[in-house]
Amino acid sequence: MARTGTIVGLITWITVTMIHACFAPAAAAEPGWRAYASSGTRVEYPANIFSAAEGPFQIAPGERFGSADGRAHLAVFTMKAEKSRSPAEFIARNLQVPRSALHYERVAPGFFAISGFHDADIYYVRCNSASDRTLLHCIYLIYPAAEKRAWDSIVTRISRTLRPLT
Repeated sequence: MARTGTIVGLITWITVTMIHACFAPAAAAEPGWRAYASSGTRVEYPANIFSAAEGPFQIAPGERFGSADGRAHLAVFTMKAEKSRSPAEFIARNLQVPRSALHYERVAPGFFAISGFHDADIYYVRCNSASDRTLLHCIYLIYPAAEKRAWDSIVTRISRTLRPLT
């Protein structure tokens, strides 16, 4: 009886491990970090994960990228902001979901970052204000919520490398 329990436990562990490996993002492989520089914005992104060009961003000048399996998306773009408006004022005027729906919100004098859940996905938006506050340099990410831990370091690196193109 103990041997059967051990075998069942081993099979369960192998099955869970295999399922996790199948659904983990391509981040487990070499991400192939590259610099994207266009529309006044520069950012490092994992080109082996976001390997599918999805064309121009529809809302503002920029580009969209997707994962080969279509489960994750990245947009890099620049938006005009009213001069002398802080990131906090921008959020106050433009946030279209209740603040209570946000899972993460950080607003500083030079940037804002917000994140939340939508269906089975996590969205993350970060915009850095240009020094003259007339432009916002932004990223928008969507990825499966079930893979949050695997995506955390990727989102952090993308976010921290976001800069105005100079």
